[in-house]
Amino acid sequence: MSHRGSTKPKGTLANAELREYRISAHASFDPLWQTGPFKGQRKAAYRWLAGMLGLPVKRTHIGMFDIPQCKRVIEVVNTSSRNLKGGDTKC
Repeated sequence: MSHRGSTKPKGTLANAELREYRISAHASFDPLWQTGPFKGQRKAAYRWLAGMLGLPVKRTHIGMFDIPQCKRVIEVVNTSSRNLKGGDTKC
């Protein structure tokens, strides 16, 4: 699958295990920008995640992550959710 209007892939090829981790990472992260403290601000949510992971924003894309990075997304979102609910969206 590629980005709309492009031949650029959305991510790297993944085996079944990595696909499951990416799905889990998205399940943890996506509510932050879909319904949570970053509602409607997907780019802001990814900037926050990049800061939390210590990665450049351009390299912060779950579709490009490996298993350890997916696990880290889940961990960061789960441990930060209390602060985020209180409106603290800083890294």
